Amino acid sequence: MNPTPRITLCTGRFLALVKEGRWEYVDRIGATGAAIIVAVSYRECVLKAVNLGGDTDTTGCGAGGLAGVAYGVKAVPSDWISQLARKGDLDCLFHEFADLCEKTGARKAD
Repeated sequence: MNPTPRITLCTGRFLALVKEGRWEYVDRIGATGAAIIVAVSYRECVLKAVNLGGDTDTTGCGAGGLAGVAYGVKAVPSDWISQLARKGDLDCLFHEFADLCEKTGARKAD
């Protein structure tokens, strides 16, 4: 039986227990990827990533982007969305981007 996947900070680098019980050292990009591998929801992925410490805004941004692709826009917790600074501006940018994607044939956001 494989142990439960997890991520931990070890000597300044991230040590991730990934598939098949293997431990691997990863950088912040790898930590973001490891978070998406082991998480089962948008919230869990982002929290795992930022709770690693260090450059949390960058790691959280990367994890949030990947989790958004994996779980969809509707998976972003509404309590997080309601606390966004300049939410109106972000909504406008998001809809402009979604319209552009639709016009160019890219997959439409849910």
